[in-house]
Amino acid sequence: MKNPALKERHSGNPQHPGVIETPYMTWRSGDWTWHVLKSWQAKNGKPGARWFCRVTTPFSVTDGDLGDVYVYDIVEAGHAELIDWDHDIWPDEAAVMAYVNDPQPPQPVVF
Repeated sequence: MKNPALKERHSGNPQHPGVIETPYMTWRSGDWTWHVLKSWQAKNGKPGARWFCRVTTPFSVTDGDLGDVYVYDIVEAGHAELIDWDHDIWPDEAAVMAYVNDPQPPQPVVF
């Protein structure tokens, strides 16, 4: 499966390098907002899956903080709501959720 969100997005503006005009996805939970700038793997439903994000919180600087975040921490533990996505990649919310949740069953661990 090809990862449509593998290429990191940035503004191209040297005065505001952390500001992203077009993130792949934007999630919100209360005062916290995650702008997904890159997905490190195609299977986001697996344990340890992570996204590179710009996160804005009541505690962050004006443009937010950049860093890796576990997908689980945003979608499940944070109970975040999908508020926007790149419509050129995913036509509707169901397509985004299929990408995020990766409905394929996990492979058994062989010892």
